[in-house]
Amino acid sequence: MKKFLGLLFAVGTLTLLSACATSTDKTSSSSATNNTSANNDDKLAQIKEAGVLVMGTSPDFPPFEFPDANGDVVGIDVDIANAVAEELGVELKVMQLSFDNLLPSLQAGKIDVALAGVSATEERQKSADFSTPYFTPTQKIVIQKANADTYTSVDSLDGKKVGAQKGSIQEGVAESQLPKASLVSIPSNATMLIQLKSGGLDAMVMEGAVAENYVAQNADLVVADIDLTSADDESYAVALPKNSGDLKTEIDKVIEQLIADKKIDEFVTKNTELSDQSAD
Repeated sequence: MKKFLGLLFAVGTLTLLSACATSTDKTSSSSATNNTSANNDDKLAQIKEAGVLVMGTSPDFPPFEFPDANGDVVGIDVDIANAVAEELGVELKVMQLSFDNLLPSLQAGKIDVALAGVSATEERQKSADFSTPYFTPTQKIVIQKANADTYTSVDSLDGKKVGAQKGSIQEGVAESQLPKASLVSIPSNATMLIQLKSGGLDAMVMEGAVAENYVAQNADLVVADIDLTSADDESYAVALPKNSGDLKTEIDKVIEQLIADKKIDEFVTKNTELSDQSAD
């Protein structure tokens, strides 16, 4: 119940913050110049001049981004963004948005980069640049433990209500790999979890690490023994404004060094443990 109420609070907080993010925030968006008038080739110089890197994220995706016990947004993606900001010699500012608003906010110049388990799909690459990939996800189905013997195959979910986060890769996975299920697109993973626990959904499609995290925090849930496939373009990367020039080059260098030093693995381990602690 404590975890359940905590999720309700997180959903309410995210909704409020998302609404606030639509207004002008001089502190958080000082370096996020409107892309319709700015030359993105100079994006790196703009960020350094402002002294701020504005990261957009949707903090309902543990261990990649989530609120810690103090309400601060932390996670694998935040650690990556901090490494980028440190290399650029600027401060990191985190703007909280719903997942489906991240790329529009990037295009509108409200944020400099988006990190939220964003996959560099061919469609998204039409409107944004992407860094070197830093994590390759798997796709899982989460169900109530009481239904573990009922939902054992793709066919067993025919006609059932299956949730996926709106605008996410998982939404496309559910649509293409569970074609006879009834897809329910939901903006927030936390809201989707509540609906699954209350019986409003029969199952939900989630990224593997996130699915395992939610199951670890909720004893009444389990990852279904149903295989889903992952496509080559589902790897996570930093999303940047189109034609970001030197900014993309610098971020790629940071990502490649983090991978070489096995720091991404460290971020995964650290934040998985932290998200479990935050849920207690």
